[in-house]
Amino acid sequence: MTVGKVLVQPLLVDVLLRASGLPTSREVEELVSKAEPVEVIVSRCDEGNVAAKGCKLVRLLFDGYPVRLREGRVETPTAGFDVPPPSIAIGGRLGFRYRFHGLPEEILAPMLLLVTAAAGGAWKPKSCAGLDAARGRMLLYAVPGAPCARAIAASLQVVYCSDAAEIDVVNIDTLNLLGKKPPVDKVPSFRLPSGKLHIGVPPTPEKLAAIWR
Repeated sequence: MTVGKVLVQPLLVDVLLRASGLPTSREVEELVSKAEPVEVIVSRCDEGNVAAKGCKLVRLLFDGYPVRLREGRVETPTAGFDVPPPSIAIGGRLGFRYRFHGLPEEILAPMLLLVTAAAGGAWKPKSCAGLDAARGRMLLYAVPGAPCARAIAASLQVVYCSDAAEIDVVNIDTLNLLGKKPPVDKVPSFRLPSGKLHIGVPPTPEKLAAIWR
């Protein structure tokens, strides 16, 4: 089975997604297929073999969906944080405030499609109460795993509800692949706008929004 032609382990991924209260791969595919057209920018495809592989995965992931994929500049964090290529920014209702850096593989592939479905209006939080006050740019360090998928879903709800919130999701497995030392030892970890580090998934999106600001 594939998610947008990106090979995943369907049984394991869907078990993890379902156990996390998230849409399965097939459900995400159905959502994004019904979304309004979304512009997605990908950059840094020329930064070596890993970046080239990542950009190929991105093209396969979005193939056949209402996504206008183009190469262009994606703003990367400027506070001295090393992020792996490629860099992906999701437009639509998220206004390119949701960015992903590294290889979008395994459980991270359907999560990136879920972000795109939200950007196209096909998925949204049940409520924005307590989420729209979040401010600033957050980093989320992640790997392909269920806790990180939950963290991505929680952060998506906050960015969807607050025009003043933005996030960079960093797949630190790609940093390992590049031979670079990851900036954190545990995931998911959130680098708050204040510079402080929060380790673990907040119990609710509202709790995440509270520490965001």
